[in-house]
Amino acid sequence: MSGLQNEITESQKQQDENVSEEEKEKLINKVVELQEGLKALGERVESVKQDYDQKQAGNQILQTYINNLMSSNVLSSAGAGAGAGAVSGGIGKKDG
Repeated sequence: MSGLQNEITESQKQQDENVSEEEKEKLINKVVELQEGLKALGERVESVKQDYDQKQAGNQILQTYINNLMSSNVLSSAGAGAGAGAVSGGIGKKDG
């Protein structure tokens, strides 16, 4: 088996030597280009995540505001009904 491994290793060395410097340069440039693209994508993801977090916080504030309006509207409606009854009851007592 070690003879076969030696042959494979020798074959790999020959293939590596056969790859021209120009091809190596092209591959290196391609790798660098891909790394830069990946870095740009990572920065874009981070930017979008920050935008999402800001919008999420804004939505939470709006939801709280809406809930407060709804509950104050319900309380106002209930208070107006109770207040009207008390006023008419008071008027009725004065008349009676």
